[in-house]
Amino acid sequence: MRVPASGGEPTEVLDTRENIVAVCFGPDGDRLVMLAGGGLEVFEFATKQRRLILPWGNLDDAQYQAGGLIWSKEHDTIAFAVFNRKAKRHELRTIRSDGSNPKVIYTQDESEGKIMVSSFVRP
Repeated sequence: MRVPASGGEPTEVLDTRENIVAVCFGPDGDRLVMLAGGGLEVFEFATKQRRLILPWGNLDDAQYQAGGLIWSKEHDTIAFAVFNRKAKRHELRTIRSDGSNPKVIYTQDESEGKIMVSSFVRP
């Protein structure tokens, strides 16, 4: 659901029957990114179009464990944390909102604890 900050009636944005595990608004407020059944998707409010930018199949047997999802205004980059079941490691991954430059930027063994992402900090 989406509700204007000034108040008013909520509008349904995404179908509640879908398998969406995490959502984050884009820095412009006109888009959101979500981890859904197919993978990482960008949703445009104006057109109500969804674009798959990273299919789950490209995530090396990764599992989302509520590790966070955030979108950087400064670099138009999305960061999220997953657990790589094959490697038994937690990973912090980034990708540009157009689907380019996907990478693992940090990893740690499962015995070291879970990775959480909540914000971007300027370099």
